[in-house]
Amino acid sequence: MESRHMESREGSGWWLKATVVLVKPGVREDYVAEIRAALEERYEVTKEVRCSLDEETARALLSDKRRNGWHEDAVRYLRSGAVVVWLVRGPDCVRGVYDMVGPDDP
Repeated sequence: MESRHMESREGSGWWLKATVVLVKPGVREDYVAEIRAALEERYEVTKEVRCSLDEETARALLSDKRRNGWHEDAVRYLRSGAVVVWLVRGPDCVRGVYDMVGPDDP
């Protein structure tokens, strides 16, 4: 899984944290359901998209990994099948999701 984050300002100045969680190709559907259930125990999953990534999008998602020796392999892997993408929102979800998914070094 990968996680990207953003902050948005809503309503009366309350800062809402949000992050994008991506489940990589080839993950069994029962694991996808378990991952989502674990996220929903702590946060709100506000959107789900299942799609295939084009090369430009895969490269953009991994742009901070260009110096790693596995960058090209990771781009190919992300493009090898459908991914599941969730928009997750909630207090401190950026740090919380990162703690759940762990490091991104394969």
